[in-house]
Amino acid sequence: IGTFKERYPEAEVQSVKIYGDAERTVELNHKLGHLDRQVAYLDPYSGKIAAVSSGRSPFFADVFALHRWLLADDTGKLIVGVSTIFFLFILITGI
Repeated sequence: IGTFKERYPEAEVQSVKIYGDAERTVELNHKLGHLDRQVAYLDPYSGKIAAVSSGRSPFFADVFALHRWLLADDTGKLIVGVSTIFFLFILITGI
């Protein structure tokens, strides 16, 4: 993980998968930005980064941001949250 932190100091590590097979790489799930989630594959013995893959394609990241935050970050979260509360109220009361 030390080699990884040197290369990506701003990354926030989400999870680590270590496999029982000695030939497998270690999977390091991390988050670089608001939507940029990636998986880094590390050699378990040397700690060197073997490969890095993106968790989502740019198209699906944009669709996810549109669905979740209306492409407006904090303002979008507020709008989606308030409309969800209104929806639940309407659903429960039957109006």
